[in-house]
Amino acid sequence: MQIVEIEDLINQRINNITYDNDNDCLLFETNDGFHYEMKHEQSCCESVYLVDFDINQTKEILLNQIIINASCEKQAGDDDNRPSNKYENDLEQWTFYKINTNKGSLTLRWYGSSNGYYSVSVNIYKYIWCINGIEYSLDEYLNRINIPDEEKILLKLKYANINSDI
Repeated sequence: MQIVEIEDLINQRINNITYDNDNDCLLFETNDGFHYEMKHEQSCCESVYLVDFDINQTKEILLNQIIINASCEKQAGDDDNRPSNKYENDLEQWTFYKINTNKGSLTLRWYGSSNGYYSVSVNIYKYIWCINGIEYSLDEYLNRINIPDEEKILLKLKYANINSDI
């Protein structure tokens, strides 16, 4: 597992998207076997969550599409735009993840508030060569998936620089 920036998704084809509402976690699965998990590790005295999230709209724009551009923008909290169900805090931050495909653009809006001591950052975790949430080395992954040998060779060549002994 690695922590990456949103730009890591550029040129990836999104095969599946799931949202875990209980943990406020968004999971993207790509055609290369990578899983990207966008979430905040919740602690005491802070809260970070997706605002006005629509899984159907997200799937409409991203599913089976190649990401052509992705960026992140952070902005200090604005009292006028604060979600109504949160209390006053010392630190407030909006994080906007902008993602573009040929089908359209999407902005994922995260709101974070804390007492100033705890982080309000959103992380993107990249799990390399996953099947059903289990991470494998490149060789193990290629042995488990059902694709032609020519495609397996191309994947090996493409990712020769990534350590296959995760």
